[in-house]
Amino acid sequence: MPTSQYIVGHPTYISGCRLLSYHLHLGILAKVHYFSKADKRPLDDHCNNQYAYGGTQFDSSPPSFIGKKIVEIGLGTLDFQKDGGKVRDFYFDLAFVRLISSFFAIYPESWDIYLDSTRRGNSLTRIRKVNIPMPQFATLNWRSFFDILDPNDSLYKLINDFSKEFWSKEMKVPPKTTVCIETSKYQKKLFLKNPFITEISIAFTQRAGSVGLGDYQWLLGYDNKKNDPFWSEHFEVVCQVRFERLRSGHPEMSRYKKWAQTMLEEVRYQFDDEKRLIRARDYRDLSGR
Repeated sequence: MPTSQYIVGHPTYISGCRLLSYHLHLGILAKVHYFSKADKRPLDDHCNNQYAYGGTQFDSSPPSFIGKKIVEIGLGTLDFQKDGGKVRDFYFDLAFVRLISSFFAIYPESWDIYLDSTRRGNSLTRIRKVNIPMPQFATLNWRSFFDILDPNDSLYKLINDFSKEFWSKEMKVPPKTTVCIETSKYQKKLFLKNPFITEISIAFTQRAGSVGLGDYQWLLGYDNKKNDPFWSEHFEVVCQVRFERLRSGHPEMSRYKKWAQTMLEEVRYQFDDEKRLIRARDYRDLSGR
């Protein structure tokens, strides 16, 4: 099923988002989590050629984290037909952790950066450049995210455990930036705000799933017997950014708009299944595999 996107507002395009004077909006119907219904492990653990499906689904550092959590929680022994909801909830939480970790990965030194992708051989490599001079910043650590959650929330423990193994321990943000997380059964929202941005909200909403790998079945060369044991998890991502109107003429506002735009571009790169499918098809066409 292809990704559907909807973007509303003033008709000025910037890198797939529409940038208004005071508002950014991006919507994605994502389907990026593929896992085995038998052992509950992600497709990354079952396929040696990750480029064929657009690259790894999860950061390779730490590579064993998901497998350890599946064993710890006892998901691997569950009957997916009966208890598939528990597995899907785990991957939904994991998607949100992946969102946060992607920001820790791109903002370890500065929040004023430039992101680009360059082709090396058959694959794309992400390039991060820090803009000079570096602006003033505040620092968020992983505790900034899980300490605001209810300790009984499954997301609390998952973020806490993941933070102990992830390579980046801090992320730089604009001064006086605060973070908030709201969770419910089928939706999770991340909020950030500061004096220049009234609100950045990134909402994940759980949708239906489906049997198999979709278009990646053909890209991987799987027949139905090899495809049907997998599950595709669907969820929607909606991002909203509202800028502070009273600071619209401030000389630093352009940096804040770029920061917000880069965040949305990173969300799109990580979670837009259409982007992943393009990368996979490019690999097939360039490699001849």
